Amino acid sequence: MERKMNRKLEKVLVVEDHREFREFLEIALTMRGWEVVPSKNGREALEKLRYIRPSLILLDMRMPEMDGFELAQFVKQDPSYRNIPILAVTGQIPLKIESYVWRLAATIAYRSPLGS
Repeated sequence: MERKMNRKLEKVLVVEDHREFREFLEIALTMRGWEVVPSKNGREALEKLRYIRPSLILLDMRMPEMDGFELAQFVKQDPSYRNIPILAVTGQIPLKIESYVWRLAATIAYRSPLGS
């Protein structure tokens, strides 16, 4: 489905600690008509959420400082953010963590091509 380029761009918050993958996502999403707000960890993303209202959060689950699980828990518990869909992006999801991702964090989970 093509995005209309003449309307206001929708924002996507991309939270990914691997610089190369974050930049790849930023380029790919920008080409598809999204306004990308990049963050290198959950703590930085949390700060940016104070100032932006994204339509979607692409969230790496394993990061230094504040990981994706902590950020997702905050987002889903806060009434002002809980309706923002989260796409969990991770290199590997052990079975016991996978159910947690689905229950709490993710609308959809996707395996990152970069591994863990």
